[in-house]
Amino acid sequence: MVYLHLLTNTVHFIDVKKADSITLGKNQLSSLFKLAQAFPDQWIGWSTAENPIWEEFTSQAQNNYTMLSAGAAPAFICSVIDYIEDSPFINYSPNQWYPTWIMSADQGMIHASILNEIQALPSTQNFEYDINLLARVIQKQGVFCYAKLNKKDVIASTQLAYRFVAQTQKKRWVPFLFLCHVRYEKRFPLYAFAKALFKKQQDKKSRSISHTTNRTFTKKGGNQLRCGHPDYGS
Repeated sequence: MVYLHLLTNTVHFIDVKKADSITLGKNQLSSLFKLAQAFPDQWIGWSTAENPIWEEFTSQAQNNYTMLSAGAAPAFICSVIDYIEDSPFINYSPNQWYPTWIMSADQGMIHASILNEIQALPSTQNFEYDINLLARVIQKQGVFCYAKLNKKDVIASTQLAYRFVAQTQKKRWVPFLFLCHVRYEKRFPLYAFAKALFKKQQDKKSRSISHTTNRTFTKKGGNQLRCGHPDYGS
């Protein structure tokens, strides 16, 4: 496994021979893609902890078509998810693994083969935003996404929330979100709403992960898993 320490922007290796030279820039999402190219058969991780523990992650990874994360949930998504996400409700407790495209920037991993299929994704220089945009795009293409999240009490960015909706949902959801804010929260985020109208949906610009669609995998214990998620919220 190879992982990027987000706070120091350094690469760490676990049971992998170190590469001679890997040049990383300030864009942390791009760094993950570079690591995937250098180590195409490895899990590529990210972490903010000084000495992250990966055993629980590797035990949860049932196949290579998986993305996992654990830590604080992104506030900008949690602030609007009830308005724009119509997937079936899952009753879960904090700090338990459950299927979701919502990812934490604290710690996570994805297999290099997935990143190499996509090759690149436009970045905002905000890793938390970028990693969630990536998860949202690839889950629609059949990648298993799981997280173990906890909520943090921080002020959410309304502008980021509208941008995310514009890039991951059909355009009709942007005015719908604005109407929800006006009616239920008595807020009028006109600037965020106006900027979001000019954002293009990322799903239409991304490369397809064609080889993951409609594949069946055997989970530990013998249960069968069908790869392919419904396109919720479209």
